[in-house]
Amino acid sequence: MRRFFLHAAVVGGLLLVLRPVTAEACSAPLPHAEVSLPDGARIPANAPAIPLAFWGDPTIDGIVFSGPGGEVPFVREEGLLVLSETLAPGEHTVTITSSYEGGFSDSRTASFTATGAAPLPAALGTVAALAPKHFDIEVEDWSGACSLFHDAVSVDLEVMLAAEAEPWADLLRWSTEVDGSPWSHRRSILAYDTLGGSWHGRGRDRVFALCDEEAPTGYGVAEGSHSASLQATLAGTELALTTNTVDFSLECGSGGGDGGDGCAVGGGGSTAFPLLALALLALRRRRPEAVDC
Repeated sequence: MRRFFLHAAVVGGLLLVLRPVTAEACSAPLPHAEVSLPDGARIPANAPAIPLAFWGDPTIDGIVFSGPGGEVPFVREEGLLVLSETLAPGEHTVTITSSYEGGFSDSRTASFTATGAAPLPAALGTVAALAPKHFDIEVEDWSGACSLFHDAVSVDLEVMLAAEAEPWADLLRWSTEVDGSPWSHRRSILAYDTLGGSWHGRGRDRVFALCDEEAPTGYGVAEGSHSASLQATLAGTELALTTNTVDFSLECGSGGGDGGDGCAVGGGGSTAFPLLALALLALRRRRPEAVDC
């Protein structure tokens, strides 16, 4: 009888761990606006505009833009802070205060460094496809868990910038095409692309094919041969550059096992395996020694 209750307690505990995460655990952050630059950004002093990023539909209540010489003049257009003059060399800060219905407010400050002026680039660089990797990919989930992991094979795309594009690296807005069509992926219903980049970063991307038979449809690409290129635009200009096109193949039976996706958002199941191991260990320690018959 004691062993029965022990088994029941272990199974009950595991069911609690493995249960789907409730919608409350997948609540979205409040809407807000922020400067769309990476941390520690360095941009040319003749940058035409500073891009903005929005979560939801906030109301911008105020923007304070300051530099070494004091207040920086700008004109706010849709998604941009269009600069009225050349930036002074040195550190600049932008603080954006926004609000949302219900009385919620948000304030975010970003800093960047203005460097010497640079000519607009005429070339972007070259993209390379790394060796395929086989591991779990995080995919958005609308059942309450925010995201779930599925077995996949993937290829990382990485751009080596042309020398003329390097000064503008932190202002470039990246996109990817696979087989001639736009490619993007969102690892969680709460996630959005890296500021100015893909879900995998700026100047890089990850293309995958799901191998899990229970994986949802509409995510990733099919197994087989593919081609890809990366594009970049510059906020406040009509500049649009593209890399070369690179070919690669995705097969579920190939690829190494390292380089996993990681960074689960609200999955809730990652703690199940260590708890399962502890539970089984507890049962094993209570198991009577074998009796020879």
